Amino acid sequence: MEEEDPLLKFYPDDNLVCWWPSETVDRDAVIAYYTRLRDCPWGDRANRFCDFSRVTDFSFNYSGLASLAAIRKRELKEHRDHQLVTYSDAPLGYGMARMYQALMEDWPIETHVVKRLEEASHILGVKPGLLAAPEPV
Repeated sequence: MEEEDPLLKFYPDDNLVCWWPSETVDRDAVIAYYTRLRDCPWGDRANRFCDFSRVTDFSFNYSGLASLAAIRKRELKEHRDHQLVTYSDAPLGYGMARMYQALMEDWPIETHVVKRLEEASHILGVKPGLLAAPEPV
């Protein structure tokens, strides 16, 4: 699979997809993330790691987030029984991740929101270095 976004990495040996958005995250960025997951041949069974620690703004409110959760459930309906770990040591990213976690409660995935990378790597069963954000481009 061709890498198009340096802030989105696929690690098939670890059954993991990592996303490190930064600055402003808008609806199109989230939908592009969903599209890449859908197009990944093993994405339906991959665990996910999202790092919101460098996000400074989400250009949507709670209603917009709920709409994105509904799109995720519809477009990635075969993507079940995996773990989603969202990390942020920043209040904005942590809060948005907790709201998304609540919106996904009725979906058969395990969602975790953490403030420490070590906790994320432990949950996902990967080496902590794998989750380190790439250098900004």
